[in-house]
Amino acid sequence: MVENLREDSPTIALNEDSVVDFLCQRGLIPPGTPCAVESAGDGNINWVRRVRAPDGQSWIIKQAREQLEKFPQYRADTRRILIEASWIRHAATVDPDHCCPTILDFDPDQRVLVLEDLGTCPRLDHELLTTRDLTSALETIGGLLGRVHQSTQHQAVLRSKFRNEDMRQLHFAHIFELPFGDNDFPLPQPVREGAENLRDDEPLRRRITALHQQCRDEEFVLVHADPQPGNILLSAQGTKLLDAEIAHMGCAALDPGLLLGHLGLAAIALKDESSLRRRAAALWRGYSEGARDLAAWETTVQIAGVEILRRTIGAARVAAVGEVTASLTAIDTGRSWISEPAATIEELEIR
Repeated sequence: MVENLREDSPTIALNEDSVVDFLCQRGLIPPGTPCAVESAGDGNINWVRRVRAPDGQSWIIKQAREQLEKFPQYRADTRRILIEASWIRHAATVDPDHCCPTILDFDPDQRVLVLEDLGTCPRLDHELLTTRDLTSALETIGGLLGRVHQSTQHQAVLRSKFRNEDMRQLHFAHIFELPFGDNDFPLPQPVREGAENLRDDEPLRRRITALHQQCRDEEFVLVHADPQPGNILLSAQGTKLLDAEIAHMGCAALDPGLLLGHLGLAAIALKDESSLRRRAAALWRGYSEGARDLAAWETTVQIAGVEILRRTIGAARVAAVGEVTASLTAIDTGRSWISEPAATIEELEIR
């Protein structure tokens, strides 16, 4: 059975019964092939499944629908998957390390993207909480983001192609607004008290508002906009960056800043400033080689501070700050990075 959707959405909503027929219609597998269908990844925004054929072939299928998959209270333009496909295709032109997943098929009318299946492999967010040497992975991702930025800077013609206002507004609200306003996010009482203290800090709120405004106003480079470690896989084929459905022309500091924030969160969990500096140096080295310091370091650190705070007191709280002590350290660290950003990597600190 196929669920009918609104006129401004795909005409069919794929499900476990119809997705195999879709792949047959697209010529990816012969009709009648008995395939297994299973969930793949978190699937927070799009409907995502893995399809396995008896001969060992497999595919990742993503379909964009107006209602977000895990957050049906939110709606967003389904053209986000056209933007994701465009981001992958552009990034592939400056991607000697093959960080981008390969597009195997794309049906823009049905908002369906078929990608290579990278299989089961470690995610960077999990590996950051270990002592594993991640220098190569961070340099690689930093390099890709930098080269995409460098290759698209000040190209006004891309602004309409990557107009992604629904996703950008929703994303920025969860980064810069909702964590710092009245909310009912489920936080331990000491963490809630820390969040309330942040809301009462007017100078801090003004700085966060100014960063939000900068990220809204600047349309200088093509940003991925969500290079969080959960979207980075350490596969047998190398480091892979996924999920570019929030991509848009924006502020160069956004991409490295968001990822740097997660390096800070991991260092807080590990209680290890030296790992933070080593990993930050690898990320910034890769980014700088690709983008020639296109992003301002101070703004990058401030955005990282906001990301630390929103991942501690916002809706998308992460495991790295699961313990109350770690959360309180993250609150102090995030506040410090926004108010007094370190001038150099060597001065990055956990408070």
